[in-house]
Amino acid sequence: MSLSWIAVDAMTGYQICDLPNLDVPVIGESLCDYWSGAAELPLPTAPREWRQATNQWATYLVLLEDDLPIWGCWVTTRKPNDGNVVPLTIATWEAYLDKRYCGSTSYNQAIYTSIAEGVIRSFVQPSGPAFLLDVQPGTTRGDLNAQDADDRTVLSVMKEMSGRESGPEWTVDWTLTDDNRYLPIFRIAPRIGVGAGDLPPAAVFDMPGCLTEFELAEDWTDKRGANDVMAVAIPDGNERLTSGHIAITDPIRPKLELRWTPSTSITQQSTLISHALNRLAATVDGSNTWKLTASAIAAPKRGKDWDLGDDIGYHITAPSVSEFLPDGSFNPVYGVARCIDWEYDMDDETVTPTLYSLDDLETTGGA
Repeated sequence: MSLSWIAVDAMTGYQICDLPNLDVPVIGESLCDYWSGAAELPLPTAPREWRQATNQWATYLVLLEDDLPIWGCWVTTRKPNDGNVVPLTIATWEAYLDKRYCGSTSYNQAIYTSIAEGVIRSFVQPSGPAFLLDVQPGTTRGDLNAQDADDRTVLSVMKEMSGRESGPEWTVDWTLTDDNRYLPIFRIAPRIGVGAGDLPPAAVFDMPGCLTEFELAEDWTDKRGANDVMAVAIPDGNERLTSGHIAITDPIRPKLELRWTPSTSITQQSTLISHALNRLAATVDGSNTWKLTASAIAAPKRGKDWDLGDDIGYHITAPSVSEFLPDGSFNPVYGVARCIDWEYDMDDETVTPTLYSLDDLETTGGA
C-alpha cells in the first residue's frame, strides 16, 4: 500500500502538483457533518506552486492510496511564519456547505432524498466547486419551507433534515474520473452505510484482539438523556403546537425534561407526537458512545470491511465495563452500534471508529 498527497484545483478537479512531504497526522470523517483537523507543509521541500496548492477554499488536498483517491479536504486557514513549516487548518468537503446559504424554497410531502438533492442543486452547485452528486432514491416524505430572509446555511438545513425521523443522510467520497479529475462525490441516501439487522456485522473490534484502547461515554448531557420530552412546532402567531408531555416514570431518576423543535415545517400534532415518542425511546436510557482505538494493521479495514454509517460489532473484556464471574474472570461486553465518525492516526497507524448506540449494554450470560 502506497500513500501520497496531491493538491487539486477545486474549481476543475485537475491536479496542481504533488505534495510529497505534506504532514497530516490525523484524518477523519463524520456522518452528516464535517470533520476538521491540522496539517503542516515543510517549505524546504515544498513545490514551487505551494501557495497555489494551499490556497484557502481554492484547492483540495487529496490523499491517494496506490494512486487512487481515498480522502480529501479543503485548506481553511494558512499561517506562514518565520519558520520553515507552514501550519494549515483543514476540513472535509462538507464544511463548504457552511459557506453557502439556503434561499427561499418549498417542498410539501416530497421524498426526503429529493428535497436534499434539490437544496444542493439549487444552492450549492451554482458558482460552486467541482463535485459530483449521487442520490439514492428514498420512500419517506417530509416538508421543507425555507426563506432567504431566514439566513440559514445549507449545512444547517441539511443537518436539520438529517436529524428528523427517517430524514436523509449524506457524506462525501472521492473518485478519479475518466478524464483524470480528482473529485468529491456528495452522496445522499435514506441511510449511509449498511445495517446489520438480523445478520452479524461484517466487522468486529475486540479486546483482547485488535483494540489497543477504548472509551465508553455514558452520556446524559446535551439532550442525550431525558425521561419527559415535548416536541414543539414553530409558533404561528400566538399559537404554539406541541406534542404534549411524552414521559415515562424512571424509578431511579427525577424528571429530566427535553423540549426541542424537530423541524421548522411541522403543522400536524400527530407528527410532533411521533417525533416525541421516538425521541423518548432514544433518550430514556441516555446514550452510549464507544471510541474504539485499534491497530490499523490488525483491525478490520475501513473501505473494505466497514465504513462510515455501517453497523459495527464490539466484544470487550475489560474491568471498567465487564462484570465478574464467580471464578474471578471477566464477563465480556458485546453488542452492535453504528459508526458515526472515524479517525486515522497516520503516525501511530491506529484507526478509531466512534460507535453510537441507543441500546443498553449487552453482556454474555455465562463464561
